[in-house]
Amino acid sequence: MLECSEESFRECFKNASTIKKCFRVDELKLIAKTSQKLLKHQLVAIVSAKFGDGSTVEVNPKSPKSLKAMTEKHIRSWSVDAVNVAYAQMIFPEKFKEWNEGNQFQGSFNHIPQWYAQPCLAENQLIQPIIDPHHIFVNNRVRCCSKSMSGMNIRKEAWWKAAESDKGKSCGLSLEIVKELRDKQSTAFAKTTFSQGTQKLLQDMGFYHEAEWCRLIRQWDNAIDDAGVPVDNRIEWLLDMREKLLGLLKVGHFPPPGASVCDMPIAQFKGIFTNIDRRLQLYCMVRNETYNQRAISSLDSETFFSGFQDYDPKRTGILRPDDVTVALRAASLLYRHKLDGDRSVIMRTSKKPRVYPLQQIGNQENTYLDNDAVDASPVLLNESTFIR
Repeated sequence: MLECSEESFRECFKNASTIKKCFRVDELKLIAKTSQKLLKHQLVAIVSAKFGDGSTVEVNPKSPKSLKAMTEKHIRSWSVDAVNVAYAQMIFPEKFKEWNEGNQFQGSFNHIPQWYAQPCLAENQLIQPIIDPHHIFVNNRVRCCSKSMSGMNIRKEAWWKAAESDKGKSCGLSLEIVKELRDKQSTAFAKTTFSQGTQKLLQDMGFYHEAEWCRLIRQWDNAIDDAGVPVDNRIEWLLDMREKLLGLLKVGHFPPPGASVCDMPIAQFKGIFTNIDRRLQLYCMVRNETYNQRAISSLDSETFFSGFQDYDPKRTGILRPDDVTVALRAASLLYRHKLDGDRSVIMRTSKKPRVYPLQQIGNQENTYLDNDAVDASPVLLNESTFIR
């Protein structure tokens, strides 16, 4: 216990400042004989009035931080991803409204209140870029039968078990098509994978989600590729697939989908969705409000591109500026002769042995060409044939 003289003890109560320095809050409560919840400067004032000179201590009021400062401090504790999400959600409504107002097709269809795609504007012309649907169709077959789309409850095992059960009897499904994935770019195999027979088989085996997907993607492919289909049926099939995909899309949810949407590759999701929206919008762009669905494809340009791809020394198809005119002229002549029904010669455009038969043109018959079958009648066409 500390000892102090009476004089020293009296000095502790000289004024309010001294009292504040010498005693703690609990001691001041004991001296003031109070149990109330008071601040220290209030206790000092009571003790000073009783035992001191009655003075008080100055209280510097603490100004609270502004809401902006507190909010900034709180946000600085967030991660970078959280800040990005908050910022995106804040500006999204305005940007989304601006994007909708710029879409001239908004409100064109009563049953489509919100479009996913809209045309591009280039040199005051509307352009509808469309990914080739055949590539999407065959690639989705590979996805379903190899990696599944678990987010949509579509599993590859459904097709495997169906192929084991069917063995090619009712719908032509086999393990070679769905498990070994023979010829991944074959449209015929993709049609077999999603055929009506396959759909019924999957449904009978209890694979309802896979059967539904077979129906949706088959009808989507039929809507854009089959001939003689009434326009009402085409639009109905397109809208069925659109409704399915729209349920997977969370508009305004951040972060947005990355490589996939519910385990469907983003390229396939966007490709199917934009195909539907742009094809529907084309009805408003053409003069007679009708057009040939099968004409909307990139296969024609890809075929023509392959005609001069071999002129690139690096085999990438990317030509130098001075090679473009020569390559285009050669490709044009090549396809003119190749599609000429009156030609009397068999054309070979490659030195490699052929695997597939030559397609019949005019009165020619399908002919298989290999190293042993080539005689003097076939004509080998190369660059020197066209460039003189």
